[in-house]
Amino acid sequence: MLETQSLLDSRRRKELESLIQLKSYLNSAQQETPHLFYEPTLKLLPFHKSEAQQRWIVAANRVGKSEAGSQEAVWYMLGEHPYKTTPAPPVSGWAVSLDYPASVETAQEKILKKIPPREIASWNKNEGILKLRNGSKLGFKSCDSGWKKFQGAEKDFIWFDEEPPNDVWKEAIIRWKRNPPDIWVTMTPVEGMTWTYSYLTGKNSEKSDIDIFGATIWDNPYLNHSEIEKLTSSYSEEELQIRLYGKYVNLSGHCVFSKKALSAYMERTATPKFTGFIHEDRHGKLTWEENKNGFFRIIF
Repeated sequence: MLETQSLLDSRRRKELESLIQLKSYLNSAQQETPHLFYEPTLKLLPFHKSEAQQRWIVAANRVGKSEAGSQEAVWYMLGEHPYKTTPAPPVSGWAVSLDYPASVETAQEKILKKIPPREIASWNKNEGILKLRNGSKLGFKSCDSGWKKFQGAEKDFIWFDEEPPNDVWKEAIIRWKRNPPDIWVTMTPVEGMTWTYSYLTGKNSEKSDIDIFGATIWDNPYLNHSEIEKLTSSYSEEELQIRLYGKYVNLSGHCVFSKKALSAYMERTATPKFTGFIHEDRHGKLTWEENKNGFFRIIF
């Protein structure tokens, strides 16, 4: 009996030692190759697999948009994309945030955590330039610096974390080398129906080189649903549609819509709710009329 117990104790010690060694190995691997431990959600996996030259994630808050966008930048820089062929290193790219604090707290932090330390040749925090040993280079930019700061350079890829101003977008997308740069945008449409709505639902909606991906906050399997439900009491109906569902909302102002574009967008979104009146003129344009309370919203 004592001999049997001794054998069991010895086996348990060996199993425990093996688990400790495995844990040590995993901790070491996570520090040395952090980019290998990223696992996309099922909802965002098609984004990573898309071959389109422009890829847009227009989605709710807290669905992993910035995680997906930063991971793409790391894969491009290392030349290790697991889902498709990308330009061979060295490559040059931009990670574009709305302002400097957002760049530091989101884009810079996420990318620097994902890049294997041994691959970093230099990191100039003041200039926002990251260089790898394979020659790849990433510049961290902010939209509030103005469109002129986006002139002159030629890029292989550009990541916009959140919706950029139209003038910055126009200046950035012509940064060609031999081919147009691969561009991806990760955003929640918190500003309402801005230029990106027109861009994505107009004539560009039928282009094969533009893919659009959506996700609601419930598509993130790592979030506690009870906590999500608490948020619903904190937001207005419009804010819920934007922040929890990632939908475009017409927040204010007199708008004129293209009937074709509106119909195309309605087909792939939730049923609109109208609080005013829609009119179609003889030219096929849709305009609106305020209700008796003086308000009008179209919620997609």
